[in-house]
Amino acid sequence: MDSFFKRNYHKLSFMWNPYKFVDQRMNDQHYFVTQFEKDYKHYFFYRPEDVKEIFQAPSDHMLCGAANKRLLKFLLGDKSLMVSDHETYKDQKRTIEPYFKSSNAKKASKSIEEIMISNIEYQMEKGEFNLQYLFNGAALEVIIRNIFGITNVKECLFLKNYILNVKKMGSRFSSLVLFFPILRKNIGPLSLLRRYNKAQSKIDEILLSHIRKSREDIEGSENEFVKSILHMDDDMIRDQLMMALMAGQVTVA
Repeated sequence: MDSFFKRNYHKLSFMWNPYKFVDQRMNDQHYFVTQFEKDYKHYFFYRPEDVKEIFQAPSDHMLCGAANKRLLKFLLGDKSLMVSDHETYKDQKRTIEPYFKSSNAKKASKSIEEIMISNIEYQMEKGEFNLQYLFNGAALEVIIRNIFGITNVKECLFLKNYILNVKKMGSRFSSLVLFFPILRKNIGPLSLLRRYNKAQSKIDEILLSHIRKSREDIEGSENEFVKSILHMDDDMIRDQLMMALMAGQVTVA
């Protein structure tokens, strides 16, 4: 078992320069093992056959959700698909996955075209053109408007900008917050996540309000995605929507 100081030294080295950290340890091996946390080890590997073996392993051998929860709970909550395992994971995936398939995107092609044109025009007006920002921003709008059914312009813009700003956090800063949970503590004006915590309260307000309205008018709602997850409790739905915002934009893009 590595000592506390050795584990944290490795953790900081990896965060500061991950490529150098991996390169120094990989050498001619096809994998290496290190330890960032007291309770479990981290395996680094690169061969396609090793990746295939991991993905084909029985689900009861690979508790991805439990590992993700340690890092992502503060972003996604503790009930979303990405922090679940076993039957809970399977049930949630079965419910959510169909709405992020390409066939659904084709149905919304007209709306997607309008969103893309709007985002291109906005960037041109600002005198800049960032392809990554364009696709991420457009994908988020598709999720918010077409999948979530949130059409209020101010709410849509707030959600979109919030996610884009979270993703723009410097990688080293993000790693510090992810790997050292103590830095997420709310200590007033000195809190590293002060702006994030304030924005997160507004996000929760928007999402929970949308969930309540959907529950009150299930029959009248045209949003199939939200209707399909209304059997879950409000906190679980909120976490699924946050997960879709954070991770779903890559699939949609």
